Amino acid sequence: MRGADLAIHGYRHRSYANMSVDQQAADLDAAISAFGRHGLVTDGFRAPYLSTNPATFRLLKSRRFVYDSSVPEFSLAGVDSISRRAKKLADMRYGRTASVSRSDVAGSFIELPVALPDDEILVDGLGLRGASTLTRVVGAMADQARVSAGHLILQVHPERFHLFSDALRSVMEKVTEEGGWKASLAEVASWILAGKGGPGHWPGGRPYALSVTGDLDAVSLADFASRVLVT
Repeated sequence: MRGADLAIHGYRHRSYANMSVDQQAADLDAAISAFGRHGLVTDGFRAPYLSTNPATFRLLKSRRFVYDSSVPEFSLAGVDSISRRAKKLADMRYGRTASVSRSDVAGSFIELPVALPDDEILVDGLGLRGASTLTRVVGAMADQARVSAGHLILQVHPERFHLFSDALRSVMEKVTEEGGWKASLAEVASWILAGKGGPGHWPGGRPYALSVTGDLDAVSLADFASRVLVT
């Protein structure tokens, strides 16, 4: 795993929004220690369930994290039934989501919003499983990023990779053909924090950026069992 762009996703996959500052700090430090025991280093974080509160970001900055990607951003333009239903589900799950691509910078720390609808909304929420439909949706999200010269951060959990393989292959080809920047979150964070640019000012004049991410929420059967018991 060395060389991969790894980010911490909590230690026990529990909502940070519902934790006290001390509980968040203990969970975050446990995850940092677990990475350290295996010689793995990370500069990034994504909160379980995309749930945070103001204390979360203060803790991340104090631990010298470089980027966070927990703030949801609705990135599917259009007025068709899929877009409307996906927006309704996104708002029900995460509260009213932003609809404008942005990257918020605070000193040496940056927020890189994760795009919705993600695989959970599309597959579990809307029941979409057809490769052609998922390809169309992901392609439309890429079109929105191109129009806004923004940064599309897709989230596909590993257990649904097989459902999204065609869609991801298609969007990667699309971004390549259109001259977009395919980059990790760490690369994008480094570019923006170095003052080299951001949305509308990507490396080499590229029109927009794409990052494909996936949250590993559980590793063993015991992890899944504990999540069911907790939630």
